[in-house]
Amino acid sequence: EGYDYRDFAILVRANSDADPFLRALNVKGIPYRFSGNKGLYQQPEIQLLLSFLRTIANFEDSVSLYHLASSELYMLRSTDLVRCNVLANRLNLSLFDIFENLEQYDQLGSLSEESRATIKKIVDDVHHYLSLSRERPTGVVLYEFLQNSGLLRRLVNAREEGSQLKVQNIAKFFDIVHNFSYVAQLDRIPNFVSYLDMLIEAGDNPATAEADLDADAVQVMTVHKAKGLEFPVVFVVGLVQQKFPIRRRSEQLPLPDELVKEPLPSGDFHIQEERRLFYVAMTRARRELYLTSSRDHGGARPRKISQFVLEALDRPRADTDYLKTSPLQKIERHAPPPGSGVDAFAPIPDDEIIQLSFMQIDDYLTCPLKYKYVHVLRVPILPHHTVIYGKALHDAVDEYLRRRMRQMPVSLNDLVEIFENSWSSEGFVSREHEEMRLQAGREALARFFEEHERSDQLPLYVEKEFSFVWNNNRIVGRWDRVDETPDGIEILDYKSSDVSEQKQADKRAKKSLQLAIYALAYRQIYGVLPVRVKLYFLESGLVGTAEVTDKMIQKAGEQILEAAAGIRKRNYEAKPDYMNCRFCAFSDICPGSSV
Repeated sequence: EGYDYRDFAILVRANSDADPFLRALNVKGIPYRFSGNKGLYQQPEIQLLLSFLRTIANFEDSVSLYHLASSELYMLRSTDLVRCNVLANRLNLSLFDIFENLEQYDQLGSLSEESRATIKKIVDDVHHYLSLSRERPTGVVLYEFLQNSGLLRRLVNAREEGSQLKVQNIAKFFDIVHNFSYVAQLDRIPNFVSYLDMLIEAGDNPATAEADLDADAVQVMTVHKAKGLEFPVVFVVGLVQQKFPIRRRSEQLPLPDELVKEPLPSGDFHIQEERRLFYVAMTRARRELYLTSSRDHGGARPRKISQFVLEALDRPRADTDYLKTSPLQKIERHAPPPGSGVDAFAPIPDDEIIQLSFMQIDDYLTCPLKYKYVHVLRVPILPHHTVIYGKALHDAVDEYLRRRMRQMPVSLNDLVEIFENSWSSEGFVSREHEEMRLQAGREALARFFEEHERSDQLPLYVEKEFSFVWNNNRIVGRWDRVDETPDGIEILDYKSSDVSEQKQADKRAKKSLQLAIYALAYRQIYGVLPVRVKLYFLESGLVGTAEVTDKMIQKAGEQILEAAAGIRKRNYEAKPDYMNCRFCAFSDICPGSSV
């Protein structure tokens, strides 16, 4: 009746309550998006990565090796895998021992040649990554596994929505791996696995990739996730006692009343909080609200309808007329795990505002497929030394400018300390290479400090965020530095790249789409067109300068619209170019790469 799938929301009290509804939607072929608070480690693609890491950390972990061997990566014939596993249990050996010494066991004489070749591949891979893991951090080994196995290439180039979400979940897992590298004394796979197992044992289980609320799919989420959102039609489900309100759990470490400074609420505080949450759920509906419950939750006694429903409807007791599940419906509950049929490539309507940054616009204009890999799928890539170097330099320069703007004292030693504290050893070719870049950074900061200490010019803004709307596209960004000079406004951006000739520096500034968008932003927000834009190249100290013209601003606006139009159409077709492909981090998985 005029509703889209996205107009419907199913709100559950807890993640576990969503499963029967997800399965029912799956059986009926209704597209949905489930946004839970936990569950990353339970996702099949993450369990596969965990099996690989645990196998490398302890190749006698037969459970992880079994999962790895039976996965889509190796697809070892099930009957042969079971034969090997049964023999390992009978001889009290690990599955890896059996795999390594197949020829010693007459009981395995019936294994097919295909299975023997697959097992050899598995053993060779384990030895390879085991050797690699002795010297390389967890993220590097895991990334090489994804690359060599072809899993990453297969997922990023698939059109199914499920594949897109898998890549996003893998990217979230890489964030965990990356964060471990900052806190670990020695980042190696065995240490990471021990660390992760302790987190999981303590109850840690991050959320999966966020659902796209713009997708035409039924939104299934917890009531907590629904805060701040509204939907035309809302189903609040599972409204039975001990589910909503959820059963109260006693405090493991009760706080003595003497230590509580605020007055405690009277009555049952737990029920009050649950009731408040129930009314939050009800107010998520704009037009229609459905409250549902069920009697049979697997226990010996039927469940009673939630007291909140009776209160809200002002009824003394619940209706006794219940729908009964048919035998066929009971069987269908055991259908395959739920999957979503959402079309991740459905166009975005022209009247819907989308948010874009310069980086997104530039990536799309360079290559739409690169934009997809970076900003849609968030395909994990290894940190590059130029990014590490540039960020550390930028952090030091940013702090210097902030202190200058506030007229606070700052020394060269302060800058070098900030630079070194922001440094990471990831991505460098060798220790010598890293030391060389560290020294180059120190020298660049010394040159920057000496030059800026001679200047009386104080910044008007430093690292100031901006946002403006351009033809239904919200453009966001951050100015490195804005100066107010006698001539007018100047916008300056600091670059860590090495430019050694003034002509080249000026050319870079004149052709910079980033600076043109920054100038357009200033005009749109403050109504004043900057007089010039500058690029300060930290390694050489050269400053490229370009006068801001109406033609420059007009071209920037056109390029924004060009990128936005393609993004709205979900056009992610590759745009091969030898130079761009040569320096692209995704060239080895991109089907359209020209290198």
